[in-house]
Amino acid sequence: FLAIGLPMMILVSYVDYRRFEKYKVVVILVSIALLVAVLIFGQVTNGAKRWLVIGGQSIQPSEIAKFGMMLYMCSFMAKKHSVMRSFTMGMLPMLLVIGVICGLVMLQPNMSMAVIMGMMGYALLFIGGADTKQMILLAVVMVAAFGLLAVIAPYRLARLTSYTDPWADPLGDGYQLIQSYYALGAGGLFGV
Repeated sequence: FLAIGLPMMILVSYVDYRRFEKYKVVVILVSIALLVAVLIFGQVTNGAKRWLVIGGQSIQPSEIAKFGMMLYMCSFMAKKHSVMRSFTMGMLPMLLVIGVICGLVMLQPNMSMAVIMGMMGYALLFIGGADTKQMILLAVVMVAAFGLLAVIAPYRLARLTSYTDPWADPLGDGYQLIQSYYALGAGGLFGV
């Protein structure tokens, strides 16, 4: 993957990023279509549908959707920067895009990816010039929604509380955190 990814990264770095803007609608629609497709045709792993297998290769549509959401939002806000302080003309359309993408990711269920994408959307709104009061209110709503979503599903709450004492369940909820401690401890100069 490195042999493929590195040349692709170098190649794309020579492309003017503004050329991507004309594909924003196609990319966001493909992103949404893939997120819906994974719910219908997705490969089930540990009770979650997060992967599509196409031609023997598995892809995670939420990774494509991250790029699609960012491209669409940046293009919208760059063209309509003057209306970003308005809730109905600026922030609401962007919240709808974030909500649709994050909602489809939550249906997989993949709360961690939805949180990452929600925070990315929040950061883009801030950079895009959204009203400060609206951003503060949105932050409060996002924190409350995060808390509610964590409490609704017991496994999410267990994963969050395992950070306080991962050794309480070292082979279950605390396993990944304990392994990361071991990796940090044994990593030395170059890591594990």
